[in-house]
Amino acid sequence: MADATRGGVVVGYDGSPHSGVAVDWAAGEASRRGTELTVLYAADYVDVLAGPVLSSRSSLTKWAGVVAEKVVREGAMRAAKTHPAVIVRTVARIGGPSRVLVDAARSASLVVVGSRGHGGLAGALLGSVAFSVASHASCPTVVVRDDGTTAAGLDHPVVVGIDGSPASLAALTYAAKAAVLAAAPLTVVTAWHAAASDGWADAYWSTIDPATPLGQAAHEAAAQIAHAAVAAVHDSQPGVAVDSRLVEGRPAKVLADASREAGLLVVGARGRDGFSGLRLGSVSYGAIHGATCPVVVVHG
Repeated sequence: MADATRGGVVVGYDGSPHSGVAVDWAAGEASRRGTELTVLYAADYVDVLAGPVLSSRSSLTKWAGVVAEKVVREGAMRAAKTHPAVIVRTVARIGGPSRVLVDAARSASLVVVGSRGHGGLAGALLGSVAFSVASHASCPTVVVRDDGTTAAGLDHPVVVGIDGSPASLAALTYAAKAAVLAAAPLTVVTAWHAAASDGWADAYWSTIDPATPLGQAAHEAAAQIAHAAVAAVHDSQPGVAVDSRLVEGRPAKVLADASREAGLLVVGARGRDGFSGLRLGSVSYGAIHGATCPVVVVHG
């Protein structure tokens, strides 16, 4: 698999409408990057048991392989139809989709998944495969929501959430490069939230800095983070038009609101409040759920 996916864009496809939208988006991204696209389908045994009754494991494996090849060719044809200049490869595997996609991510530059596949519950906003891949992939992962037709450009900025954590700084680097590729402006969003004035946090803060209210301190800290982020973009990508927004509120909601006018939302996998054992934090998870545009999850 490494040879097929090395350095390119990989998209998971299982024939579902959500995965079809992911293929469309991934083909466009591969075109922008000038790289190859690999359409990947993993046939899980559970998914093919609805087919003919199979009497042995070997016949089951053979049937799963037939299903996988058929589905992956369908996905490749869809990608080639929308972006005929992109070189499209196919990879069909037998196994769990999450594991296969995470394995492919080791040699890819980007993995793209739909928010839900065939196995997704109708009421679920994020399927188990999308969650697992976004949590464990070693390269950036894009979760494509809704119809996926909105793309970053002059009218739809790349938005990145920043909190000063290593993962958010990695997200900033990715977002700046994405803005260059899409010829789009970049919006740096930093959320800040003041604890209740009668809460324990306010009481604790008063023992540290009694002259500065906790809300003011939180705002000033966020402003410093935003200023440093904008300066970093100016240094690394001087041609990008960048602005910053300092918004009071819960980070996940702030980022979801910002996504309404964005073509792409970029978040770090875990922020400052993430536990070391978690691969996907509450803010990044909430942003994926609430965003109306594709979301990139970047691990620091």
